[in-house]
Amino acid sequence: MPKILIVEDDPIEATNLRILLEARGDEFVLRPTGDGLNDEIKRFQPDVIVLDVVLPGDDGYALCRKIKADDQIRSIPVIFASSARRANNDAQWGRRSGGVAYLCKPISARELDFAVELALGTRKL
Repeated sequence: MPKILIVEDDPIEATNLRILLEARGDEFVLRPTGDGLNDEIKRFQPDVIVLDVVLPGDDGYALCRKIKADDQIRSIPVIFASSARRANNDAQWGRRSGGVAYLCKPISARELDFAVELALGTRKL
């Protein structure tokens, strides 16, 4: 099973993701902010990163740009997550920032499965 690193500051969404990932059997790390994210990525070595778009401090797009600027971790695929009411604009910004998929909250098991498999497939390429 893949290793997934998630940055999500909303406790309800974080709980939902924890339940979904435990059901999938994935190894995961859940963080409430992006502070020190690149160091955490290098330590944990995830296969996929899920970033909330709206976060305290740097938003998900800024975090993704920092990830993609680091030669050691730039190949790790990033999935963005945000509320459905922001979806159209966020999805466009996500692609421009280097994301491979976009999820609307609340995230369902089916959507998470699809996005993770898509991200893993892009990494193999």
